Amino acid sequence: MADPLQPLWTVVRLLHIASAIVLVGGGTLWAIVVQPTLAQMGPTMPRGAMPTLGGKVLKVLPHAGLATLVTGVLVLWHLAPYANATYHMIMGTALVVMLAGLSLTFGIVVPTFKKLSAAMMASQGPPPPEAPAMMARIKKASMANLALAWLIVVLMVVGTAQRVGIA
Repeated sequence: MADPLQPLWTVVRLLHIASAIVLVGGGTLWAIVVQPTLAQMGPTMPRGAMPTLGGKVLKVLPHAGLATLVTGVLVLWHLAPYANATYHMIMGTALVVMLAGLSLTFGIVVPTFKKLSAAMMASQGPPPPEAPAMMARIKKASMANLALAWLIVVLMVVGTAQRVGIA
């Protein structure tokens, strides 16, 4: 008998994939292009550049991360009866890695960025003296987050191949 909720699960999986694409793609763009460019501009950066550009990125990425997490847990729960122990181990590992990445995002990147943006907006002259240290902290956390995101992509590919019997 066909599952009457199958169309709903298809939508949940599509939302999971779409939010993950935004998260990994946006995170890659942030860590490799946007954040280093803002840091490189240093004292020449226009006063509103930091909160305008970076602020928009750092509003989208955390929400994409939360959407990826919630839809991923739903997909995992839905597929649980059909999967073997290896699949569950791989997906459980991905879940822990995702939680670590979100902890970096909400614990370091976003709050440090907000403090830095506020300090830059309050400064009438060059960036405040603490700006380079804050940018370095954001960079380290962003690069760690990027590595975690790509590790999750690898785990998803391996786990999915495992579930469907390819690996």
